[in-house]
Amino acid sequence: MKDEARSNMQFIHNTDLDPGEDYLASVPRLQKVLRYPALLETFNRYNHTANRKQRVFRWTGTVSLWLGGASLIGITLELLLAAFGLVVPRHVAVLVVLEFCAASSILFSLGPWLGQTRTQWLAARFMTERIRQWHFQILLDGSLVSSAHKAGSEFESERDKRWAQFMTVAPNLEGAMRSFIDAESIDIHHPVMHFSDRATAEQSFRAYEDLRFQKQLSFFRLKREYFATRDDWSEAIARWLILSSLILVAGQLVVVISRHSADTPTSYSMFAAAIVLVILSAIIRVFRSALALSSQRDRYDAKWVRLVALRTAYDRTTAVDKKLELMREVEAMEVEELREFLRQLRRASYLL
Repeated sequence: MKDEARSNMQFIHNTDLDPGEDYLASVPRLQKVLRYPALLETFNRYNHTANRKQRVFRWTGTVSLWLGGASLIGITLELLLAAFGLVVPRHVAVLVVLEFCAASSILFSLGPWLGQTRTQWLAARFMTERIRQWHFQILLDGSLVSSAHKAGSEFESERDKRWAQFMTVAPNLEGAMRSFIDAESIDIHHPVMHFSDRATAEQSFRAYEDLRFQKQLSFFRLKREYFATRDDWSEAIARWLILSSLILVAGQLVVVISRHSADTPTSYSMFAAAIVLVILSAIIRVFRSALALSSQRDRYDAKWVRLVALRTAYDRTTAVDKKLELMREVEAMEVEELREFLRQLRRASYLL
């Protein structure tokens, strides 16, 4: 899978936390709410860590997988050539290359496993998404959001206090992530409170639709397309390789029987070729498992459908209570989405 910081994903998904001056000017009552330098700085730091650790995990895992596959295929090719009656001189260089591939495969697998690279990646990603949830859930607290326009210093003081409380999870981030995954239920970061004036409520609802609904729908759509394409073609190739190997085995059996009845020497080249195809199929299936292609595809499909339904209901209602209720439902869905993501990816692996 491509790095999570791909430019198009980053543009759509992370500008929700930093929408820019032009957008902030369109919601003047929310400028202090939507602009929080401390939050953005912390988010960027954890996002950088998550992207870097993910690259290491994906790169080392892919290299270890293909090096191991190359070692197995190399040995199988020797058998294949021998089946054709071509004796390959066992030069020291050939042995060294095959052994180097096998040893390097193990070392590339051990590195991230010993360094807990996957855990560090997921813990940092957990933190970025919890920060995103904290940021948008503040719009549920109409009383606090209304005070940002009327009494800015009081708003900033209360927000700083809540932020400091939220950041207490940072020193034991991996433990907090495990507790988050295993908890029976997760509370919303901020209370649901009514707005003190209609103008602030309207701007809050518009900002939530623009920066939460629309950005998430765009992100889910890209993810759905990304995983659907790779899930389809990788599964098709893996199945085709297995089918081809079975055809070769069946063909080899026919050759063995016919030549045995004719009392002529038998070549087992098709058996060897079938083994090569099985190895390639296994490599692809391990790769699919490491990316959790099918499970992530299903997850984004389900979340896309649910988010579209919530956005439709949100657009249709004008009642403040109903909009707040739908916003809370969206945030509950985002919490569950993160929990499912972490559950799936913490089981994903290449060789170890």
